[in-house]
Amino acid sequence: MAYEIKQIKLEKPRKVVYAITDALGITERASKRLVDKGRVKCNGTTVERKGEIVDGTLEVLFYEPTPIIDVEVVFEHEDFAIFDKPPFMLVHPNGFNTKTSLLDNIKNLYGLSANIVHRLDYETSGLVIASKNKKSEAVLKTMFENRQVKKQYIALLQGSLNKTIEIRTFIEKQNINGEIKIKQNSSNEGKEAVSIFEPMEKIEKLSATLVKVSPLTGRLHQIRLHSAHIGMPIFGEPIYGNTICTAGKYLDKKLSKEERLEQTKANRICLQAERLEFNYLGESIVATSKLNAKSDFLKAVRGEE
Repeated sequence: MAYEIKQIKLEKPRKVVYAITDALGITERASKRLVDKGRVKCNGTTVERKGEIVDGTLEVLFYEPTPIIDVEVVFEHEDFAIFDKPPFMLVHPNGFNTKTSLLDNIKNLYGLSANIVHRLDYETSGLVIASKNKKSEAVLKTMFENRQVKKQYIALLQGSLNKTIEIRTFIEKQNINGEIKIKQNSSNEGKEAVSIFEPMEKIEKLSATLVKVSPLTGRLHQIRLHSAHIGMPIFGEPIYGNTICTAGKYLDKKLSKEERLEQTKANRICLQAERLEFNYLGESIVATSKLNAKSDFLKAVRGEE
């Protein structure tokens, strides 16, 4: 488990930061961060001040990376590594959730300063970049923010796509219902999102098209939204292009596996981060996923994991 509650029984009153530092063997700075994030309780009450004197029993929500096996390193550099994330794996730990994450593996391999520099959804497979130090983290995150990383995905779409198309829309931020909407025209409320969809193969028995997708912007759920926007949602898509009932049940975690398969045509979102291309401090980097997207998608359509 990535997050564990550590109990510290105090023999006498002490400043909370010193008590945590000595008991867990971490730095005072790290102990202060735990207090700042509300992860420390004393006798059941959250400690709010770093200089607070405490007595009794402390409970500290403490992150400890847990090793994960079978996550392949596709490319390794002295400053970063690129991993092939399988579907159904969290990129980051999910609070009290008992599931481990890709970040656990990365911190075990490269130390606590290592970090993941971009996002990839839980069900999406494919390439994820992890920095090995704070300097490379800053450089790589800036490159993503400035659109200096070329990304290519593979997706299985419902319907027939006959030619390469560019989709250009405006996407609003999430509203209170957790839904993201496309704005059909220019709006101060939305941000422009551009994707290029290129057909790779028709799969007639599924009435499906395997496509390459190149997002030219990096909006949240952009490819999923754009697929639904053209009336060709991704196989397994439970929210965009689906019924309000199905989307609501999925967001409330009440959609059964059987319902998911029947209503979305797959047991996961059939989307894979296939290729990354960028220039890192003068060095050209190209990485391609070794996962078989088509084969994995067809397993998802059959309900296999």
